[in-house]
Amino acid sequence: MDSTANAEQGGERAYTRSVRNAVFQMADMCRLDIVQRDDHPQSVKLFCDIASEFDIDVTDQDTTYWRAILNASREFDTLVDDDKVPDIQPYLESLIVGKTIPNFTVSQAEEFSTVYKELSVDRQATINASVQMVEFAHERYAARSIVEFIDVTVEEAEYFARLVAIDDDEVFQDVAQRKQFNSWLYRLGRTGYLLDSISDAKRDYENEIIQIRPTLKTQATLGKYALSELGGCLSNAPAIVGPILLRAGFEKALRGVLKDSTDN
Repeated sequence: MDSTANAEQGGERAYTRSVRNAVFQMADMCRLDIVQRDDHPQSVKLFCDIASEFDIDVTDQDTTYWRAILNASREFDTLVDDDKVPDIQPYLESLIVGKTIPNFTVSQAEEFSTVYKELSVDRQATINASVQMVEFAHERYAARSIVEFIDVTVEEAEYFARLVAIDDDEVFQDVAQRKQFNSWLYRLGRTGYLLDSISDAKRDYENEIIQIRPTLKTQATLGKYALSELGGCLSNAPAIVGPILLRAGFEKALRGVLKDSTDN
């Protein structure tokens, strides 16, 4: 390796060290906990915090549902995007009967099965539709224009919103608030998926998950749609929800920078 290459590598290492140090300083100033942890219990807490701001009396049944669904969604996403499995139906069927799948503990599989069996037929059908994740992956890869890509992203986001929707049966005293929250989840889903598409574009292109090369133009177009959805998301929620989401997003961004800098 010549001296120029050595100098470049030395500069990259120095840069990642400076990024890591800056992140820790920022986190300390903001009093953020950036110790590595499982994102999904945090996601459940985030849903609970926001639902409470909609004046929803969050029940143990609600939190258990979110935990089971988010654990399964995470693993299905890994199976589709990373492992390239052609069909997740067998994995879903295993969880429904309480059998483990990769990266799932026995207790997690049993919890999913218990939650699923207690759901209405309509809500079970929504979970059964998670097999669409493979189709979404194919459509994302097949997209040849940024408009096509955004259409697929929004469709997937809206499915996710249906998947994590809180039970809004008429038996709940706070049924009106629950319906309002579920409607708002569509905005949140579209915002989150579009923003994730921006942050993941380079990695997804390199891993051949998408074929659209990330450029300033494509990123700007995604950003325009994401900001529009973000505006609607914040304007249709209680005022405190904005700071809650910004804090959660900032923490996620910080952990992402830390992971990237540690890997280099």
